[in-house]
Amino acid sequence: MADFSQVDDVAAANIAQINDVPFANCGQVNDCTKAASGATVWVQVKGARDVAFASNSDLTSWTTYDARATGGDPPGSTVDFIAVTYGKDGSGSARWCASLATDNGELMYKDNAAASGDWTVVQNDFRLFDLCWGNNVWLAVGQMSSGAGQNVLKSTDGASWSEVDVSSVSGTVNSACYAVVYSGSGGTFYFAQQNRIYKSTDSGASWSLAHTLVDSGGSDPGDIRSLQVTNNSMVAYVKGGGEIFSCALSDDTDWSTETSLTSASNVNLNSRVAAGNGRWVMVYNAKYWAADINGKTITLEHNNADISSDTHGNANAVCTDGSGKFVVGCTDGDILVSTDNADSFSKQGADAVSGSEEAEAMAGDIYLPV
Repeated sequence: MADFSQVDDVAAANIAQINDVPFANCGQVNDCTKAASGATVWVQVKGARDVAFASNSDLTSWTTYDARATGGDPPGSTVDFIAVTYGKDGSGSARWCASLATDNGELMYKDNAAASGDWTVVQNDFRLFDLCWGNNVWLAVGQMSSGAGQNVLKSTDGASWSEVDVSSVSGTVNSACYAVVYSGSGGTFYFAQQNRIYKSTDSGASWSLAHTLVDSGGSDPGDIRSLQVTNNSMVAYVKGGGEIFSCALSDDTDWSTETSLTSASNVNLNSRVAAGNGRWVMVYNAKYWAADINGKTITLEHNNADISSDTHGNANAVCTDGSGKFVVGCTDGDILVSTDNADSFSKQGADAVSGSEEAEAMAGDIYLPV
């Protein structure tokens, strides 16, 4: 019997009830079972193309392997990963995709990341910073330039990618795009460039300007480095001033004013931010920030707080499965875990992830948003 992750194009995470029955009490819909909540496997992509994985039942024991595929650019390269996401291939089976910090837009994919062995390399034309999956579509964004063109990458299987030209869309320029996110509903996706947010309602085939962020003084707050979706809401993190803004997905043109975060202007990658179960979390070095999100309402719960009293390396990547669990990868192999929706974190063993390479990004085997 197949699992379902959507009902009538609405992500399961965004469903409150079906036919007056609370979604939590719905075991089946049209003879399909509800997918189990929470991740069963966690994957960390690291420097030098190393990958580590662990079962959700034992986050003290991680297996590390070399993902460098023959024919990569260049073979045996020590280029670092920069993002990783879980989704599906064109036939509906599981697939993991990751991007690398190379200027030629290198992607890698693997059907079972929780098994040692090479990932398959895909070459594109520009450096990629973020990718997402939803509605059976993969999207990736990165450096837009006069040489590479102003394009969003799109794929239906994570293996073969095509370019969607957005150069004629109002406001797009030759500048980096750091964030792309699935809304959880139908074919609606968003990506960010500078302080502008763009929207597609046809799974990335076409785009339009949805909103331009300004701060309470009416000024450009800076570059958006992260977009996250949870609780039917979207959150944008702006690096320059260390601020977050939010909106309800039902009205993505009406955004909150900024919520300022203490000492948070240095976080530059989406891999250091995660959102699930109505909570937004960002990690950096030994600190973290957490806020409850409900449409335009942002309630900051932890602001530049010590992430753990346990001795640990610098927090460098975070992910969640929507169950209230957040998993953090540190620079020295330490793993920090919260099971109380990021109100507290504890270390899982000592140097749980072997190898000298740092954690660069993480994901669980769940479909975002949660």
